[in-house]
Amino acid sequence: MIAIFALSAIIIIFVLYLLVRTMLNNKIRDYGIMKALGFTTSQLILQTALSFMPAMILSTLIGLIVCCLVINPLTALFLSGIGIVKCTFIVPAGFVFIAGLGLIVFAFVMACLLSLKIRKITPKSLI
Repeated sequence: MIAIFALSAIIIIFVLYLLVRTMLNNKIRDYGIMKALGFTTSQLILQTALSFMPAMILSTLIGLIVCCLVINPLTALFLSGIGIVKCTFIVPAGFVFIAGLGLIVFAFVMACLLSLKIRKITPKSLI
């Protein structure tokens, strides 16, 4: 489970990197205008990070539900190749909830860290 969690975290980092970089490149003028209007860098970083949260929450919930339904048959299929036919793994619901919440918080923190490039945008540089 820890390996799957780590792999999910790596995938989240790569996808968020591409999305945030593309978003910043496409909206550089908008961010410059917002800064000129008085928005602070932290407000823009928070806004950018929160824009990814609905998709992140929905995908995490769907992934956890599918994982809970498929993990036992899939594990039995993999272990049948080495002779273990009957196996039932009970994953506590609390662990699944904490893992999902951890992925969501991790994605939010990474989106904030990747959005730090907003600090370099100034209205003066856009003119």
